[in-house]
Amino acid sequence: MANTIYHEHFTNPIIFFIASVLVLESFTTTTALVWSNTQPPTSPGHRTGKCTEKERQALLHFKSYIHYDPRGLLTTWTPGEEEKAATNDCCYWSGVTCNNHSRVTSLELSDGFLEGKISPSLLNFSYLNYLDLSSNWFNGTIPMFIGSMTQLRYLYLGWNDFSGIIPSELGNLTNLQELSLESLRELPSSLKNFTKLNSLDLGANKFSGYIPVWIGERLSQLYALSLTSNNFFGTIPSQLCQLQYLQILDLSMNNLYGAIPSCLNNLTSMVQGRPPYNNVHYLPSDVRKPVMYVDHAMVRWQGSVREFSIDDLQRWYYIGGATGFVTGFWMVCIALIVNRRGRHAFFHVMNSLENWVYVKVMVFTAKVRRV
Repeated sequence: MANTIYHEHFTNPIIFFIASVLVLESFTTTTALVWSNTQPPTSPGHRTGKCTEKERQALLHFKSYIHYDPRGLLTTWTPGEEEKAATNDCCYWSGVTCNNHSRVTSLELSDGFLEGKISPSLLNFSYLNYLDLSSNWFNGTIPMFIGSMTQLRYLYLGWNDFSGIIPSELGNLTNLQELSLESLRELPSSLKNFTKLNSLDLGANKFSGYIPVWIGERLSQLYALSLTSNNFFGTIPSQLCQLQYLQILDLSMNNLYGAIPSCLNNLTSMVQGRPPYNNVHYLPSDVRKPVMYVDHAMVRWQGSVREFSIDDLQRWYYIGGATGFVTGFWMVCIALIVNRRGRHAFFHVMNSLENWVYVKVMVFTAKVRRV
């Protein structure tokens, strides 16, 4: 008798269970994709007039150097005069920010997977002080002309496909406060001119040798320093103790040895929990959450990092998600087939749940009809 009862309710619960899992998986995946592709809006604020034609053409020239834009980051950058005014005004274009006089002051084009080269048209932006091209696929060497953009205060070029050395011309950017570079081979001494830097991210490069002592001697305003995942060797230089504002120090994944300088205990800013500046722009890499870095401060003597491209990470994300779903689904199915008592209990619960949902829906429907 019991077998007959449970057999009668076998089909509906199984279908209900499978449908529930599929809907939940679809909702989770869709939500993740929507979240990962959402870009923060940019606002030009209260301005007088439209962006200048010179800067508009400079942006279009920059776009012409991009041959792959998978996320459509530059779709609003259009040359057509027939377009609506908001589209024709480059201050409304995605990733562009202008000041009150409609001059471009910021280009935030990170995480767009853009492929191509950096256009020299950037030299036409005399008010540009914030340039973020991180997490894209710009290739070749870092252009030397960036060293002529002396008005820059924030420069993020990390997590691209650059190669070669850092141009010594970058040493002319003496107003820089934050700098992020990655995948390069040689650390030029001209960086010691960046005396206004408050964060320096040189992680995931191929630098070797001793950690430069001039970092501690010349870059006295640093609150964040990341040299992780390089080939530095030797001991930690005691000159780093001169960085009185330092809160984030990441020297992991190198070949360092010896003792940690005891003078690092005197860096009281590390325990204050907040940067000493009000206008802080966090580094566009793992250092974006400085509280996590402070809470998990460490120095690893040995280590290696396997480098993944963005496509590799996405591929393994989907492979892992699909494998986990299939494995979990069949584990539940096999458990229900093998364990008779568990199967009966599961179908009993599902049947009760089905009845409960049915009653609630009917009661709600009746109330709605009365209204």
